[in-house]
Amino acid sequence: MSKKKLFLYSFIGLISLFVVNTLDTGKNDLRIPRTSSFSLSDFTPPDLSIEKATLRKTGNPTEKFNYYKYSANVVIKNYGGDLTDAKVVLSGADQKYYFLKNSENGFSLGKEKSYIVENYDVIFDGNYNGGEIKFEINIKEQNDYYKGNNSYTVNVFELPTKIENIAIEKIEDDGTFIIDYKLGNPLLASDDIEILASDFLRINGDMERYSEADIEDKIYSYYKIKNSSETVQNKSWQMRKFSDTYGYKIKFTDDPWSDKTDHYVYLKTTNPKNGNFAVSNILKFTYQKELERSDFAQLFVDFNNLKIINDGVIYYEDVPPESWFAPYVQTIYNLGLVANYNTKYFPERKMTRGEALRVVFDYFDVDLSYGRGLSDFGDVGKKHYLYPYIEALYANGKGAIFGGNFNPDAPATKNYLKYLIYEYKENS
Repeated sequence: MSKKKLFLYSFIGLISLFVVNTLDTGKNDLRIPRTSSFSLSDFTPPDLSIEKATLRKTGNPTEKFNYYKYSANVVIKNYGGDLTDAKVVLSGADQKYYFLKNSENGFSLGKEKSYIVENYDVIFDGNYNGGEIKFEINIKEQNDYYKGNNSYTVNVFELPTKIENIAIEKIEDDGTFIIDYKLGNPLLASDDIEILASDFLRINGDMERYSEADIEDKIYSYYKIKNSSETVQNKSWQMRKFSDTYGYKIKFTDDPWSDKTDHYVYLKTTNPKNGNFAVSNILKFTYQKELERSDFAQLFVDFNNLKIINDGVIYYEDVPPESWFAPYVQTIYNLGLVANYNTKYFPERKMTRGEALRVVFDYFDVDLSYGRGLSDFGDVGKKHYLYPYIEALYANGKGAIFGGNFNPDAPATKNYLKYLIYEYKENS
């Protein structure tokens, strides 16, 4: 008989014996093999997942250690079979390795059970404002059923901005703005740099800080706005073309002085290796509305929420009682803020910056008795009628934004007037 036939007959005999024993249920001493004594989980590998991670900041960057410090709580869950006395490591990019241990011989976690790692110390590069901290869980010397859930990322955003001193450096003849800035760390120069713009951003006016650029004897007023995580994530931002030959350039229109659309801009550098990014604060470019004296009267009353006086009395021969601006002119006249010895108000004449400053200071009764040489404007000397006002402006800490010249004879703008009134209104 061949070996193949001998094997076949032996196998058939064993199967027949098993069937006969199974059908003979009358014998009490018969023991049927049962596979139910083994569960499927005994053969299923563990499946560790990071469900959640939260951060609590514990330290800011220093000269010796330029990193933000955090304490993390990490929630881990096992979706697979029981894990017993295993070597499990929690780690992440730029983070230390942390071996989990909750039993004498390692880390154990049953099926569908969770475990919280508390106070895991992590760091984030202090050269950047934002990015991600990534957490990873790994089982050593054993299989993990599904590794797609072994990682979890937490977004980080910290202030102050790492791109500093953003400002308008120049406006070219074709309406192009040149943006000046300073990198908080020269290493950021090797990152990808972009300029982002939006015409649809909506920001609370209380967040805006007035600023000016002296552009060849013309004043361009704009606002600086503190950046934030929420603002950076706004979906209206779009990358614009820029040049790195001299600052960064951006153009909205051929005539930025008459552009009535608000534009928002900020700079961003991104590390191409890990996605960490640094940002600047935001610049808001806005309409440069030069004020006629009639406009000034209305805005002064409106910005100060003054009660309008409208009794039809004619104080100036060029202010008809039926004109739209007559009640506003009458109101500031009754407050003693405009000359009462002239027969004309000149409502269509441009209101100068010097005239507006004097009216605002007189209304808020600003102390003019300084005279200590605080100001350094090249165009307002000690013999200038505005000198006491300029000294007070500096003494109140509100003069530095005007640069080296105050330009007292330049037309006052709506932005300029609003800045003066709101600054002193808060302290009145």
